[in-house]
Amino acid sequence: MKNEENANGENVEELDKNVISPEEVTEVINGDEVALAEQMERTKALTKEQQLEAIKNAEKVKAEQKAKEEARLQKEKRIQEEARKRIEAEKAKAEAKKAAELKAKEDARKAAELKAQEDARKAAELKAQEEARKAAELKAQEEARKAAELKAQEDAKKAAELKAQEEAKKAEELKIKEQKNNEPTTFKRVMAAILFIALFAIVYFLPEISEAINNFNKSRMPEPVITNGISTCKLSRTTENLDIDNTVKFSIINSKLYKLEYITTTTGDKVEDEEELKEKNEKCILLKEYAGKLDGVSIACSLSNGSSTTKQVLDYEKLDLKKVTSAYTEAGGIYPEFKKNDNIDNIESKMKSSGYECTRS
Repeated sequence: MKNEENANGENVEELDKNVISPEEVTEVINGDEVALAEQMERTKALTKEQQLEAIKNAEKVKAEQKAKEEARLQKEKRIQEEARKRIEAEKAKAEAKKAAELKAKEDARKAAELKAQEDARKAAELKAQEEARKAAELKAQEEARKAAELKAQEDAKKAAELKAQEEAKKAEELKIKEQKNNEPTTFKRVMAAILFIALFAIVYFLPEISEAINNFNKSRMPEPVITNGISTCKLSRTTENLDIDNTVKFSIINSKLYKLEYITTTTGDKVEDEEELKEKNEKCILLKEYAGKLDGVSIACSLSNGSSTTKQVLDYEKLDLKKVTSAYTEAGGIYPEFKKNDNIDNIESKMKSSGYECTRS
């Protein structure tokens, strides 16, 4: 091939030397001035077609490099996107796991609360049943005791009547016998009269005797303790012209306080003490207006026939003690000394030490 000539008579080997390689074209395109000068000399003898072919090869190389670069960038972008998605998936998985753990804890807490409430309800039911059973037993014992007392009274009355009749009959027979014998004596007559009077007195005073016996038996039997109901404590005092009655009612369940009533009744002369009683009633009305802002507190006022009454009711199921401030007491209210679920035995002890008398019903 070295000595072959082309159609134009040019030496092929010489043309091969003058052909621009792709690398050289790239250098020319990239602006290498030295390479450009060198190649200008070498390309003078090239045909136009060969020059175009060389340029196309150079552009093809550049396009392949650009495609490779774009492919590399696309690959990096794809890798970054996959990494982002993987991170987001792991984050979502962690959040889902955390949410599941929180839900499990919340479910466990609710289950524990429900179990505690159920246990408390069952305990309350068992306690109520036990108290009802004891109350029924006490009632049955009381009824049996009363029936036995009534039967004993009836038997005693009948026995006394029979004995009185028998003694009267014997006395009558003795009297007839004495009359028949016609030998009456003063001693026998006196003894018969005394015996008759004694029997008559026994029959006449039999109810009082039976009542005394019953009272004696009751004093020896313990009274049943009331744990559900109302404990009423009263204290009365007198001023120069007024009578003041203080009544405190404690509503209890299982000996625990849940509602409290303060009732103060002031009594005076309808005419002479009219102004003072009106003033107390007006204070009560002002207190009622103030208490309207408080949950669990209700006030009732009345004024009639020389008597003024103020009734304060504290419902501990609704009462918020933090809101019962000094302003309430300054308005005439009584600050609740006792709290919800306080034991009634302790409450009555304090009330009695203050001079109150307390009874339960």
